[in-house]
Amino acid sequence: MPSRVLFIPHNLRAKYLQAVVSHAVQARDWQVGVLDVPQARQRYQGILQNTEDFFSLPNLVQPQPWETDPEQRRQVEAGIHAAEKAAGLPMNRLILAGERTMGRAYGQDLYDWPSTEISRRALRDNAEPGRMIERLMARVIEVFDRFRPDIVVAGQTASPEGIAVMMVAAARNIPLLVNRPSKLLSHRCFWTLDPFMWNRRADAMCRDSVVAGHLPDDEAMKRLEAFRAAPETVAYIKRNWDIAAAMSWLQWHKNIVLQLASWASWVCKGRIGTAPREPIPKIAEYYRIGWRKRVQRKLFASLPEDRLAGMRYVLIALHKEPELALNYQAAQWHSQKALISWLSANLPAGYRLLVREHRFNEGRRTTAFLNEVRMLPGVMLISPFDSQFKYIRHAAAIVTDTGSTGWEGLVFGRPVISLSENYYTATGLTEEVTDPARLGAAILRSVLAPQQMPDVEYNRRLALLLQAEFQTTVVQNEQAQSLNASLESIDALMGRVEAV
Repeated sequence: MPSRVLFIPHNLRAKYLQAVVSHAVQARDWQVGVLDVPQARQRYQGILQNTEDFFSLPNLVQPQPWETDPEQRRQVEAGIHAAEKAAGLPMNRLILAGERTMGRAYGQDLYDWPSTEISRRALRDNAEPGRMIERLMARVIEVFDRFRPDIVVAGQTASPEGIAVMMVAAARNIPLLVNRPSKLLSHRCFWTLDPFMWNRRADAMCRDSVVAGHLPDDEAMKRLEAFRAAPETVAYIKRNWDIAAAMSWLQWHKNIVLQLASWASWVCKGRIGTAPREPIPKIAEYYRIGWRKRVQRKLFASLPEDRLAGMRYVLIALHKEPELALNYQAAQWHSQKALISWLSANLPAGYRLLVREHRFNEGRRTTAFLNEVRMLPGVMLISPFDSQFKYIRHAAAIVTDTGSTGWEGLVFGRPVISLSENYYTATGLTEEVTDPARLGAAILRSVLAPQQMPDVEYNRRLALLLQAEFQTTVVQNEQAQSLNASLESIDALMGRVEAV
């Protein structure tokens, strides 16, 4: 089994991932290297056996020595092209994934996001994002050359640095294991070798069971019926909502003071490595969002269920913007404004398009943006704080890409059109439309001649996916039993790689 492990952390799930890696240092004799921002070095004292195995990300606005050396530049460009070819992903996809920063031009008319030095430079000179990504890729290549990992363990591959690591690992045939929370089962997570972070084991297990005619176990059927009886948002998403809702004015300003101290320290130390958040733009954003919330709430409808029961409508639920997973897993639809416009232009006679905003976009859109969307024929904006389930239950059709609304729509028996691969594709119950020219015909089929399938078969497929998800996930907590289960899952995946 491998011993040299390059760890790419993920802020939102840092505690669990660090617990797994720390446990593996003891239980599997891992020698760990870490790639993170310089300010995070102290977090890994219990993981790193060698302090030289901590690698920091560069300050992307600062030119690097290799840029002025023709031979070094040639080597960097050759390494980047090899990574592009191996991953099948052009380098500018990293810029789109960095929509908050160097890719700001892709979404500047879709939402407001706090300004950074990187975004300001990128908007002044559209060649600058390419130079920034070259610097990032060069640093990742350097890390692989110096540490020589057997495997990479990561919390995500959707950020620019995550994609860069994935591409270089692919070029060197080094397995990359990603840990993700389950979107079907609360408090569970899975490990995958898939660069797009899908649970391929559950996907294959469900497909095979559907084809073979297998019946789901009783527990899977109970989970399906329990969700129908009392639907609720999966735990890790609801937790994010609760954290945001509980953030008081005082707590938020305490955090800003800490950010200000981190920013000042970074400046005083010579601006080495990735910049912390700039506090002044964050303060401006806080009060701008607060003001917009009050002004814009009248632009969103909250419809009672009896009215929905009498309406004919297609439903789409928006992602938060900017959204790492959307920009990576379904990048062709990264402009949700363009998608809304195209859906509006493909509505059947007598149908409305209900657009449910994401709660984390509240106050982040300009009023002009919302009014432009509301002027599109047949479009109605729905409050993000109104329960999504009543809108799902009565929709004539649901359009989604990677969002949970599609799964919830399937559970409630609604026709679902998926615009990209997602975590419930294996059921075979959605109509996949990756060609925009086919979307109108798909909507017509869904609302005028929806697929008819016996309830027994329909429920069998949904329950088989839940069963497969349970069998390929582990409990996510820092207890020894859960950590051991994670390591066993990693061992199983590595066993498959070695067998191949």
